[in-house]
Amino acid sequence: MNTLQIDYFLMIADSESFTAAAQKLHVSQPAVSRVIAALENELGCVLFDRRNHKAAVLTPAGRMFYDTFHQIRQSISDTIQKVNELTETKSGTFSIGVRSGLDISMLVAKLLERFSQRYPGITIQIDSYEHQELRSALSNYRIDAAIIMEDQLYPMKDIKTHLLWDSPRLLLYSRRHPLACQEGLTPASFRDTLFLAVEDSQSELWVSRYCESYGFKPKVVQVPSVEAMIMGIASLQGVGIFAGMSRVRTNTEFGYLRLDSNSRIVFAWLPYCSNPLLDIIKHELTLVAASLSESIDEQAEGGTAP
Repeated sequence: MNTLQIDYFLMIADSESFTAAAQKLHVSQPAVSRVIAALENELGCVLFDRRNHKAAVLTPAGRMFYDTFHQIRQSISDTIQKVNELTETKSGTFSIGVRSGLDISMLVAKLLERFSQRYPGITIQIDSYEHQELRSALSNYRIDAAIIMEDQLYPMKDIKTHLLWDSPRLLLYSRRHPLACQEGLTPASFRDTLFLAVEDSQSELWVSRYCESYGFKPKVVQVPSVEAMIMGIASLQGVGIFAGMSRVRTNTEFGYLRLDSNSRIVFAWLPYCSNPLLDIIKHELTLVAASLSESIDEQAEGGTAP
């Protein structure tokens, strides 16, 4: 069975005439008869009652197949329309903001390579932001989506997220810190040390939650940026908590302790994002993230542990 047979059948049924259907299809009446005869032979039943030469009347079996064939034809038509719409969207620009300090270089390289091969008409723009600025850019439509640690999306409402990785949290300290050489070093060892965090209304709350399982409430000092955090830790002003995917983890000036919690690195967008490329980007990003998951895990676990 093929779509030509279905089209001929539906045209005859709607026209109630082999001759009228042939005229509308711009073919000969015998050609129409041959197509229907082949269809009836394949289905093992008679579809039209041919005893009345003035009209083509559906048999009971024909009436049943009419509903089925009509649904099939509509489904095919709807699918073709969706495919055409998808094809039309395979060009344009999609902007992604990335939380400053996250090392997603492998992801970006693989994603851009994949799009250059599969969707050469699509341009992906990627820029780095501090998390408050990233939330603002997303809210004000300066970017279409973001790659960020999920807890740093607060207090945004109605945000949609898709998990890319669970990344272990790390307590980062300078190797020149007085406690750095202490035997059996644990996060609780830094209970009397300042914890640096990027300025945000929730930063003290989050850092406290990360430390509460170690039995202490940290004193949090806010700084303007991730770079300011790194400089402050390097200059012995305090310690800080980073995602395992942070670039700083490989810096030999620092040591780190893995905490007993993870940062959820997510792809985030607003539900009313109007960029038609969103579904393609999300789909391809998910595939790339999955393909790199083992490498990302190794990357997050590596570095300069004590």
